[in-house]
Order: sequence, then C-alpha cells, then structure tokens
Amino acid sequence: MIRLCRAELRKVWGSRFFLLSLVVLLCANLFLLWFGTSRAQGGAPYSAYHRIEESIAGMSMDEMGEFLHGELARVEGIVHVDGVLRSEAYSGGRRDEALRERYADDFAAYEELYRAGGYLTYAPTLCAQYAFLNSIVYEYDTVADYEGFLDSIDEKAKQLSSISIFANSGYDTENIAVTAEAFEDMRGTQVRYYPQKGLMTALDFALTDVVAVFAMVLIATVLVRAERDNGLLALIRSTPGGRLKTAGAKLAALAVSLFAVLALLYGVNFAYCGGMYGIGPLTRTIQSVPQLMRSTWKLTVGEYIGCFFLTKWAAALICGAWVMLAMLLARRMLTGALGALALIGANLAIRAAIPATSSWNVVKYANLVSLLRTNELIGAYRNLYWFGHPVPLLLVECIAATVFAVGFLMAFLAVFSRHVFRAACPRAGIRIRRRTSRFTTLPRQETYKLLVMQGAGLILVLFALVQGYTAVTTESYLDVDEIYYRYYMQHVEGPLTRKSIDWLTEQNEEFEPIYKLQSAMNAGRISTQEGQAALSAYAALQQKMGVFQRVVSMAQNLNEKPRSQMVYETGWLKLFDTADRQDVTDTLAVALVCALCFSGLFAMERQTGMVHVIAPTPLGRAATVRCKLRLAGAVCAVITAVSLLPRFWIVIRDYGLGAWFAPVYSISEYASAPEIPMFLMAALLILSRYLAVLCMALATLALYRA
Repeated sequence: MIRLCRAELRKVWGSRFFLLSLVVLLCANLFLLWFGTSRAQGGAPYSAYHRIEESIAGMSMDEMGEFLHGELARVEGIVHVDGVLRSEAYSGGRRDEALRERYADDFAAYEELYRAGGYLTYAPTLCAQYAFLNSIVYEYDTVADYEGFLDSIDEKAKQLSSISIFANSGYDTENIAVTAEAFEDMRGTQVRYYPQKGLMTALDFALTDVVAVFAMVLIATVLVRAERDNGLLALIRSTPGGRLKTAGAKLAALAVSLFAVLALLYGVNFAYCGGMYGIGPLTRTIQSVPQLMRSTWKLTVGEYIGCFFLTKWAAALICGAWVMLAMLLARRMLTGALGALALIGANLAIRAAIPATSSWNVVKYANLVSLLRTNELIGAYRNLYWFGHPVPLLLVECIAATVFAVGFLMAFLAVFSRHVFRAACPRAGIRIRRRTSRFTTLPRQETYKLLVMQGAGLILVLFALVQGYTAVTTESYLDVDEIYYRYYMQHVEGPLTRKSIDWLTEQNEEFEPIYKLQSAMNAGRISTQEGQAALSAYAALQQKMGVFQRVVSMAQNLNEKPRSQMVYETGWLKLFDTADRQDVTDTLAVALVCALCFSGLFAMERQTGMVHVIAPTPLGRAATVRCKLRLAGAVCAVITAVSLLPRFWIVIRDYGLGAWFAPVYSISEYASAPEIPMFLMAALLILSRYLAVLCMALATLALYRA
C-alpha cells in the first residue's frame, strides 16, 4: 500500500504539467491577493501599518489608546482646516468666514502645522490618513473594551430577541442563556492590540479558496482523469493491488497533495501580508484580534493558525473527494470539471440565498462552501436554529463534514472498484455526418488555438475589464497647492509668449495687499508684529501667492536651456511613475497574464503528440514556430495597451497632458536628459513596456516548451 501511495504521489509531483500549472495558480493567488488588497491611488500605503506598529511598540494598552486618539484628533482637525482652504481655493481664494468661525478651534490649533507641512505621517493624502487612523482607532476601541463586550452580551441578546424574526420565543430565551453561559469563562482574558489587517487578510482571503478549488481539479486531472482517458484504469483490475487499494492510494495522494498545496497558498498569503502589513506577535490571544473577538476558544494567534490550517485541510479534502468523484464519473474531462464546480456553485448559491437569521440557517452553514470558510467556523461563537432550540455552529458543520466525507469517499471507492472504464474514444455505431471542410491558413488556425481553445481571448477580456474598472474607480487627491498650481500652469503652458507674460502680470495684481504690507514693514511704517497680524488675514492669499511665485520662478529659469517651455509636469510625472508606485504591481499583473495566455501555446502539441505530426508537413515545424511567435508578439501588444490604459486615463482625466512637443528637460526632474520631445518619452514608455511584456512571454514559452 505504501508503494502504491508513493507511485500515486510521483504521478502528481513528478508531472511537469502539474508543477507548471501549480506555479501559475500560486501566481494567480498572489495577483488576486494584490488586486484585492491594493489601495486606490491616494489611499493609505502599506508602510502606514509599519509606522503605526513602530509607534505603539512597547506601549501599554492605556498609553496606546491615548496615543492613537491623540493622532486621530490631530488629523481630524487638520482635515477641517484643509477642507475650508480647499473650498476657498475652488471659489477663487475668497474667505469663507462662516466655515472659519465653525472650525475656529481647529484653525487656532492646527493652521500653522498645516501650512508648515509634514503632517502626512501615514499616508500620501490627508483623507487617506484620516480614514486609516479612524479604522485603527475603531479596532483598538473594540479590543480594549473586551470586558465591556462581555458585560453587554446579555443586554444585546435581549435587544436582538425583541426584534428577532424567529417565531418561537422559546428559542430566543434559550439562546440568550446558552450564549451567556458560553462566554462565562472568558473573564480575565488578556488582550494586546495589534492591527489585524495582515493576519486576517492572510487567513480570510476568499479568493484563495477559489484557487484551492482549481488546484483540486488539477490534482484530480492528474490522478484520475488522465488514466481514465488513456485506458489505463481498465488495466488496474488485473494488477495485484487491485482497484480498491489503488483507489485508497489515490485518495491518500490527494490528501498529501492538498496539504502541500494549501501550505504553499497560505504561505504566499502570510509572506505577502507579513511583508506588507505585518502579522503581529503570535503569542497574543485571539481575543486581541477584533474579527476573532467573539471566539470562546482560549488560544494564542499561533495556536489558532495551526487549528485553522488543519480545519481548512480537512474541509478541502472533503471537497477534493467530490471533485475526484465527478472527474471519475464524467465521460469527458470538461464535463467532469464543470460538474465538480457546479455542485460547489450550487452550495454557494444556497449559502447566499438563505439569511443568517433565517430559521433555515442550518442549511446555509451545512454545505461545502461553509466548510471552506474556516474563520466563520472556528473564529466566532454562533448558535443556529434547530427545531426551536439553539445548536452550536461548530457541531452542525462537524456533522455535515462527517456526512459529506463518508458519502464522497465511499462513493469514490465504490465507483472506482466496480465500474468498468474504457479509454475515451468515439462510440461505435455513430452515424458520421459529412461536413464540408473549409480552407484555413496557418495564422488563422494558430489564432483560433490560442484565443479560443486555450482561453487566451477570455483572459484578455477579463484583464481589460479589470483594468477598465481600475481606471474608472481610481480617484486622485489634489491639495490646495496643486489646485492653484494647475490653474496657473494650464494657462501659461507651452512656449513663454508675450501673452503669457501679460497674463501673469495681471494675476500678480491680486497680491497687491500683501506687497503693500511687506513694503510698509520694510520701510518701518508699521512694526513687524503689526504687519504679521495684518498678514494673518490674508493667509489663504499668501498660500496662493507662494504657488504663483513658484510658477514665476519656473518662467524665469527657462533661459537656462534653449527651447525650454512651461510644462505642467504633475501629469507627466504620474505617467512616468517617478515615485515608483505602480511599475511593480503592473509587472506582477502582466507576468500573470502572460503565464496564463502563453502557457499552452507550445505545450498543447507536445502533450497531444501533434508535434511529431507537424514535423513532416510541407511547411514544417519552423513555419509553425514562426507563426506562433508572431502571434505572441501581437498578443503582447494588446497586453501592453491594456496594461497602460489606467495610467493614461487617470492622468489625462485628473491632471492633463500638455506641451507634447516641449523638450523633456523642461521638467526639472529630467534636467539632464537629452533634447527629445515629451511625446517621444511617452512612446519610449510604451515601447519599453512592450519589450518587457515580450520578454515575459518568451520566458513563458521557453519554460513550457522545454
């Protein structure tokens, strides 16, 4: 039996197809994790979590609370100041006395700090920083009040029972008593706050379960489907081990393979989330994690992770047994995969259709999808309605898991040991219809194979939809200085002409009151203290004047290099990603799309043996390879265009791209660049992206062709 298990494991882990496909699944999981957690432009960066963790390290809970609430109060006051000044900037710089009076305390405390800058400690924008600190303080308050949460359980349960949809009042009364009894022993639990973003994202990322289901289909294809299609299952009956032992060995190989696959998937999750957000001390209690605070298990975070993984593995094994059974029963591989996914999809539909407060909530949670939602199973205490009595969720799902496991495993063993399987071939006696063959060409046939048979067309469409959604939903934050700067630069952008100079001279007249006060102070007609007091009434105008002087300084420096022009460079710098915020994530997305699109371009012929048929044809293998490479180059061009769509759309929509023919050294960041126009720099950006995508595609083709 051990030798059989080893042989089945070698089939899985010795298969190059399985290993390469597993790498693609891991990359897909990483991409989905990045896409699901990536911030919109202007949101809180990952470094914000590291900064807040460094700030609260070593503090007691009371010190932590004082610090976090103080940070939130400071940022909230600056947000009010920023909102008033932005409103005044959009209205042309006119003071809004009503708003200033409303937030007079905030202006007195934080206006100087706002004008001095340096208040963006955690995020690149004020709104993102406020949202981030607000969520952190909410988490802290939730954890810090754990004893209060225990005190309020009975009161909250009574409030819920008064509006409960359950008709049987006996259930409400019994549920209150059972819930209070379950939390009795939780008094005195020590809590230590740490941001939960990293831990819960790694554990509770739903799309990892989706990737795990596809991994089950992949393992079942190697263990069962390949042998069923080539007729080897028909020979097993005559082997010494027989079918029953072979079936048991295949299930054992499934269990070991799923354990390894889940370890890799969640290892990727923890590595990514640990690097981006931080996981926190594994010795703190799970009641220190807001999302796990309702659990009645006295575990540390490290112990909970171990329980989580074992529970997830058991649930995945149950689902994997069903997938193996479906792949074994189906006459075609596609039918088996669709059938396996159909039952899981039906369970998902049932789970979504039944509310958690329904009297049928036992059906909602006693299904395959709920088994895979491990944090819901062991991360919180919950009772379900069972004929007028509360029953723990854990008990219901354990019974359901036992029923599913016994049913699927016994069905697989019975079908495998008793059914006679034949190799996949056309059935005898089928009447073959004559079909008129149509002339085709090699490029047309290869295009059909790539886009339709291998699904690259669907992948490109999905990628385009994701990129389009990103472009439409991403928002840019323009602070007060940027609003003024855009206003001035868009009026004088391009070659500095007499008309532009006259317009700047006209705009300079707006600051005449400030010039007069400064002249009076310089001449000694008023004291410096009186002048500063008078200038405080022109605070918003002074800010606008500072931006104007920056524009004038840029105009004066145009003579340093010939043919320099006034360029509103913010949009161009966002496009070229000089802050290096988008290129890494774009590279990850494009690499995944290349792997999915081109993984089967050469592998299909090698797996089916058609590579030996193509060789003696009149055109030969070389012509086919050249056609495939040209097709790959065309698809790479599409991937390049789609990958750059959000960047161009967001920049043009929010900032604008002007002065296309201005020399690139008109922008101070490119002062040492040669004299090439801006449009050529944009073309070089597109060309370099295309070459990078082409290199990724060629690397994928080389790996799958080897």
